[in-house]
Amino acid sequence: MPDTAPEPTGSTRGWTLFGLAVSTAMLGGLLAWSLSTRIDGAVIAPGTVGLQTSRQVIQHLEGGILAGIRVRENQQVAAGQVLAELDTTQDQAELNAANSQFASLTLRQARLKAERAQSGTPDFSVPLPPVAGTADILAAETGLFEKRTASARAETALLQARRAALAAQISGLTSQNRALQADLALTRDELATIETLEAKGLVPVTRLLEVRRSILNLEAAISGNAAQTESLHAQIAEADSELTRNTARWQEEISVSLAETGQQLRELQEQRTSLQDRIRRSRITAPRAGRVLNLAFHTAGGVIAPGQPLLEIVPVQDETVLTASIRVTDIDRVAAGQPARVRLTAFSGNQTPELHGEVKTLSADTLTDPATGQPYYSAEITVAAAEWRRLGGQPLVPGMPADVMISTGERLAATYLTRPLQDAFSGAFRDD
Repeated sequence: MPDTAPEPTGSTRGWTLFGLAVSTAMLGGLLAWSLSTRIDGAVIAPGTVGLQTSRQVIQHLEGGILAGIRVRENQQVAAGQVLAELDTTQDQAELNAANSQFASLTLRQARLKAERAQSGTPDFSVPLPPVAGTADILAAETGLFEKRTASARAETALLQARRAALAAQISGLTSQNRALQADLALTRDELATIETLEAKGLVPVTRLLEVRRSILNLEAAISGNAAQTESLHAQIAEADSELTRNTARWQEEISVSLAETGQQLRELQEQRTSLQDRIRRSRITAPRAGRVLNLAFHTAGGVIAPGQPLLEIVPVQDETVLTASIRVTDIDRVAAGQPARVRLTAFSGNQTPELHGEVKTLSADTLTDPATGQPYYSAEITVAAAEWRRLGGQPLVPGMPADVMISTGERLAATYLTRPLQDAFSGAFRDD
């Protein structure tokens, strides 16, 4: 006789129906909850605390001999505080020489301007760098001005005197010619009278020839004086031309000297500015407040090469930022502007509040973690100063770890429950 299943008793059937009812109710409730409840999604990424600017390397452009170190390792320094000083002996000597030459050329320029303007005295009231021997340079330029001016005036006076003498000769010849012309007129009248008397036999022929000879002599004298006067006029014109040439040559020489002096002054000014800048920069100062790190020299006398790092300044007051490492599989869910929550894992979780921030920037391409070799995207998270103050003064140290949760928006709970099944089916129905 075959075995048959025992008939359920009334109590067993009741418990079974109760279990089915409870399971159905729970599944229905879970389904209703998953279809009606929205959960805030987030991308969780590890992060580290950093500063807006990194440590600053202190260097010197030209380098030089170290005259003194004014700080020590790990010392706190203020912005503008002297860190080290370089020896300026050579630079100062070059600047003194340049200043002396600049003063000499400046006074020369004032003297040349006075010569060009043909003024009585040069205007030496020009700004000069403080150098020794300025009085000697001033006296030398004053003496040279007087000597050159006197020479030019003497040369001009000589030509003017020569011209005056020629003019006086012309005046004398003109007067002489007027007298000769009057004498010639009288002699011609006399010749007419003698010719009449000679025709009547009242005077000898010799007298007539003598008068005619006198007329010829007078005419010759008048012609000679005229030729001499013309020659004197030509000499006066030559003297005037030489005077003009001398003045033009004088002005040209002055102009050339002024141009050369001006060019030399400009070059010297550039040299002086460069030397003054080098001397000013010989006092190496802190560009900002911070802490001295990696001090390369500890005693004076060392030689610093151009651009060689002298020390580093680690800022102590700077804007604190967070850098999060986003997995490459999560990058499609992260964008600039998304809100983020930050939890500093180095502090006690019970006493440290959760801070609120925002994604500021994302790296344009993947980076590689040197420790693990895994690629990631770097995201900069900004946290407002008011949020940092919620820490209650707890110190923030660069490199401190943090957990960053970047909000990706709300989704139905059902999507979280069905997502694994969707991913499994998506992979299962693909061809190999």
